[in-house]
Amino acid sequence: NIYGEKVNVRDKPSVKGKKVFVPENNAEVVIVEKTKKRESVPKQYSAYWFKITDSDKTGWVYGAFIHPDPKSKESFVEQ
Repeated sequence: NIYGEKVNVRDKPSVKGKKVFVPENNAEVVIVEKTKKRESVPKQYSAYWFKITDSDKTGWVYGAFIHPDPKSKESFVEQ
């Protein structure tokens, strides 16, 4: 699920990527891919970028804005 209001989904895994769409808070999405390395955005967080789909839209979102399945042991963010 996407966590946060006005989370920008981008065309590439970077804050410099063009905004593709803004999903609703708590929107269910499907993770298609993730980057190989974590990135610090902003400096206090370190997370992967995830390629997601939300119905008919696809793009990249920073891992700090994704809540994993509660059963998952994977951490999307390090502080």
